[in-house]
Amino acid sequence: MRLLAPVVRGSKIYCLATNSKSHLAEQGKPIPKQPYAFTRFFNSLVGPSESLVLSTEGTFPDVELEL
Repeated sequence: MRLLAPVVRGSKIYCLATNSKSHLAEQGKPIPKQPYAFTRFFNSLVGPSESLVLSTEGTFPDVELEL
């Protein structure tokens, strides 16, 4: 069995930020009235042991576990 990214080509990925009180507290930020919503392209996710292609424009990739 081979684990892959949890989305298929063309999938829409909706994300929420600032939805963790403890994370906001670590950053010293106030709790917003509403979480910040944003989207990602399906090809921004990779499965375990797959290669990640980094942009030449960025210097620090933001690697996170998303639920």
